[in-house]
Amino acid sequence: MNKTIVLVMLFALAFAGAVSAIGDAACSPSVTLLNQDPYPGMPDSYVKLVFMVTGVAGSNCDKGVWIKLIPTYPFSLDGDESLKTLESNTFISNQNSNWMVPYKLRVDKDALEGEYDIEAHYGANGISSPTGSYHIEFFNVTLEDSRTSFDALIQEVSGTEVTIALANTGKNIANSVVVRIPEQENFRVTGTDGQMVGNLESGDYTVVGFSISQAMQTGRQNRTGDFQQMPFENLKAPAESAKELKFDIYYTDSLGVRRVINTALPLNMNGAINMTGFGNLGARRTTQAQSAFSLSSLFTWQAGAALLIGLIAAFFFAKKRYAGKKAHVSPSEVPDWAKERKK
Repeated sequence: MNKTIVLVMLFALAFAGAVSAIGDAACSPSVTLLNQDPYPGMPDSYVKLVFMVTGVAGSNCDKGVWIKLIPTYPFSLDGDESLKTLESNTFISNQNSNWMVPYKLRVDKDALEGEYDIEAHYGANGISSPTGSYHIEFFNVTLEDSRTSFDALIQEVSGTEVTIALANTGKNIANSVVVRIPEQENFRVTGTDGQMVGNLESGDYTVVGFSISQAMQTGRQNRTGDFQQMPFENLKAPAESAKELKFDIYYTDSLGVRRVINTALPLNMNGAINMTGFGNLGARRTTQAQSAFSLSSLFTWQAGAALLIGLIAAFFFAKKRYAGKKAHVSPSEVPDWAKERKK
């Protein structure tokens, strides 16, 4: 009988210890990464993470629970938002066992595509300044570089017509591609400054054409109406005429984000510099220097013509005078045979 009582008492003590252990364990939180938005995340943007903390309803969680995110490259937090706490008076013991914890991480613009670990520390009690034992766990965050890259070159220059070849050299599709030439110091666009290309799959290429003139840098002020275009064969470009043509490539990536790439290419107009903004005189060149030269030439030709006319008049006058003298000869000059005939 005594043995039976002893066994019952030992069993009761063991059961009580197990229940106590379960109660203690119930306050040990457990963390799960519940959601990542967007999935996958993108460079130069934000990614939202939602963690679910369970096991917060134990009777020993009288001082609350906490979680702290330790972001490393390529992630960062805006401000000091790494520590999140749940105080004991915000939940009901033995009833509320889940805690949703959101984080908003900034992704570095140069992050590469791949899988990244994010470190989290969490524990119970000491929420104002977490101390003592705590758990460390790593969670996986997926990034995808939805951007693509382009290769471009000046394919042809014919007069003022410039053709640019554009290729999608990245691994992602580029949707709704537009090439636009912005205002700039060295070049000007005649007509439309943007062309819609459409979609370019990885490896696809296309060409776009623009009418481009080279902006001239002169030391004197040009008068409106003096000239509009200098003939390409008469106007020589300076040695430093190869300048960078700036243009922008707009496209929508595979995740629907509108992006822009600013780039530039060296452009040499091959000595054919189109002057714009000086009236509508076509290929005619009427600079002040040329006008002065033409007036001087006119005076020279007029003087020459007057001299020539004077020489011709003098010649005919002299000829007429000589002929008159021959018609009115004196009697002493009459030949003998004429005198004989008069008799």
